[in-house]
Amino acid sequence: MRHPRVWRLVLTGALAAFVLGLAAFAVFTRTEGGRKRVLDYTLSAVGGRLNGKLNVARLDGNLITGAKLYGLELLDADSAVVVRADSAYVNYELPSFFGGDVVLNSLVLYSAEAFLQKLPGDSLWNYQEVLLDTTRAPGERGPGRATIINAARFIASELTVDAPWEPAKDLTPRERQIEIRDALADTSRLVVKEVEGGYQRRMFFQIEDARVPDLVIAGDPRGGTFVEVESATLLAHLYRGDPIDIDDVAGELTLHEGVVSYSAGRIMLPGSQLTSVGRVDMRGEEPAYDLTVDAERVTLADMTWLFPTLPESGAASFAMSLETRDAGTLYRFRELTLTAPGTRVVGSFGLLMGEAMEFTDVNLTAAPLRVSTIEEMLPAGLPVRGLTIGEVEIRSSGTTTGVAQASG
Repeated sequence: MRHPRVWRLVLTGALAAFVLGLAAFAVFTRTEGGRKRVLDYTLSAVGGRLNGKLNVARLDGNLITGAKLYGLELLDADSAVVVRADSAYVNYELPSFFGGDVVLNSLVLYSAEAFLQKLPGDSLWNYQEVLLDTTRAPGERGPGRATIINAARFIASELTVDAPWEPAKDLTPRERQIEIRDALADTSRLVVKEVEGGYQRRMFFQIEDARVPDLVIAGDPRGGTFVEVESATLLAHLYRGDPIDIDDVAGELTLHEGVVSYSAGRIMLPGSQLTSVGRVDMRGEEPAYDLTVDAERVTLADMTWLFPTLPESGAASFAMSLETRDAGTLYRFRELTLTAPGTRVVGSFGLLMGEAMEFTDVNLTAAPLRVSTIEEMLPAGLPVRGLTIGEVEIRSSGTTTGVAQASG
């Protein structure tokens, strides 16, 4: 009869000790000295699992479940900055810092700078190398660990991406040297620099606000890196000159074994609305694209970042596919309706951009047509001169590189 009473006393004492210990830890972590000791211990535990270094200048808050961090820096093995932020709020699963996947319930970064880099010949991006689990023995098999962020937000932040770049693979040695020289010039639309082992292309993103409900950073055996974007407002500088002014975008993106797959169900520019889905294969010397774009409405002014020669006035709707081929990049436009100064064009056509610009499967009707407008829009001009007003039909079942025959 005494045993149940003894066990009740033992359990009651253990529970009381646990509650008192938890209370003492909570009080301890609210003092400056206590927070510093916990910070040092936690950073040591997390840093011991990184192929790099994590620095935090100071932190506030309840360290059991979350904290406000100030002066946050994540460095790679060469002490180069991967992420830097003025401040961040993080809510986490504390036990995950010491084994298994690292789980963050929420993360908010303020005025952050992220630098994503992949050198020519490397198999991993710098952020993937930093997150390699150094506690695993060399050659140890298994899927590895992942960093899982259940909700993230980036406010007034910047992202710089340096990706490997190579000239087109079908060029002669002399043509290759010319393309490299042109790419490195200040007048190039691409921002290219020479690095160890080859060349890199830089792209820059200014993020006003982005909400990410799901972010998983993992190695290829775990499925790679996955990000879901609920909404984002940003400027994307893909080329020199005008950036893409993105009012809102939503979708998903996966990076797995060198292939980027994405689905963007909403892309909103100031005067345009689009959707897109596709993949970019980055395993070769240069990226290979296979994607589609459906444009309910696109203003030409929103597309000057891609084609600087487009007129400021005009709009279009279309379904487009883009595919990398040996001879160049093939664009196919279907259900096209284009209005521009003095011009209205409807129909479909293909355009192969390689050593020469070639049209294929052209089925267009223009009423009216101002040839000078079309000529200004195309990067290589048009093999037709003068001004034509009226209705013009242009049809071709094959590839056209010379003067198009038309009547009007």
